[in-house]
Amino acid sequence: MGKEGQNIMNNRLENNYVESMEQMKFSKEQQERMVDFMVNHVGEKRNHASAARERLPFHIKRFVIAAVCFCMITVGAAVAHATGVLVLQPVSEVFREIFHLGTDTAQISDDVGGSLGISDTDDDVTVTADAVLGDDYNFVIVFSIKKRDGTAFEKRDIQVLSNSRNDIGFRSMEIRTDKKLGTERGYFRFYDVNPDATSIQFLYSCATNTNDSIGAKATASFIDFGYYNSSTKFVPIVTGHWDMTFPLNYADSTRHFAVNQKIKQDGKTIIIKKADVSLVGFYLEFEIRDTGDRELKEEMLDIIDRIPMELVLADGKKINLRDKSKGFSGWIDGNNICASYGNVFYEIIPIEQMDSLNIGSFTMDF
Repeated sequence: MGKEGQNIMNNRLENNYVESMEQMKFSKEQQERMVDFMVNHVGEKRNHASAARERLPFHIKRFVIAAVCFCMITVGAAVAHATGVLVLQPVSEVFREIFHLGTDTAQISDDVGGSLGISDTDDDVTVTADAVLGDDYNFVIVFSIKKRDGTAFEKRDIQVLSNSRNDIGFRSMEIRTDKKLGTERGYFRFYDVNPDATSIQFLYSCATNTNDSIGAKATASFIDFGYYNSSTKFVPIVTGHWDMTFPLNYADSTRHFAVNQKIKQDGKTIIIKKADVSLVGFYLEFEIRDTGDRELKEEMLDIIDRIPMELVLADGKKINLRDKSKGFSGWIDGNNICASYGNVFYEIIPIEQMDSLNIGSFTMDF
């Protein structure tokens, strides 16, 4: 991608970035709970005393199998603890609230998603990558923050600059992969589903323009947990550094539609290069060929941006995919202008509930 194409893309992404950062705002009550969550318990010391192992006599032959199973479970748990791997939660439990899962969609998420349970602990606080969902182009990871011993957090009244903007988060948050996923647009968002829970959840969603996300190895790095005050100065509550590496292993459920279909928009011929929809998200790619004058590139992107893009469900509901997109990118390929849109839906939509994909005047039936 040339410098001109990069500048066009960056200008287009600014509004999306600001909108996404706005999602990280919290009510005063949520801010107080999350700060108190960390303040009251980061100083608790772990108990280093190891529990003595008991030798259990098994005089009855039929108990031998049970003893072997018990030992296997015990050893497995010890290895898991030593390597930072926690007991795996079902994908549906991790995504239930944020994806508004029902009975049917919960089962689907367990089938296509991947449980992770990879964690790191510093300053008696544990950050865990719990589970991942996605498709060829998009993925979303849910993380949690909790006390190392897993006990509940107490509450107390703490004023956190109540009349100013306070964004809960880490001083540094980074997700990187071992594969080049083209243009990556990733966003962090904290959410507070259950005020009585023992952990705080946050997610990372990423939209790319290369279909190589599945199987990539991701490394998550976080430094210092706290909040930004009214002067945008970071105020640490927990000082620490958390790192974890895990594979993006999940099943692809994408429906790939025929490519190179031509449509008309504002008198221009636009080629639909890719049109992919999955249970979890979507990816659309367009091209205007032989535009000639490079000064018209921005105008061509505006034309593409006006193309109607709708997913129509069997019950008549219409989802505006352009508005849903957090992965817009535009680039120049010779004399051609290219643009893509993509994102996760933040819900599971079974394929049998999808009726058609409408792009411009062209309809693709499921």
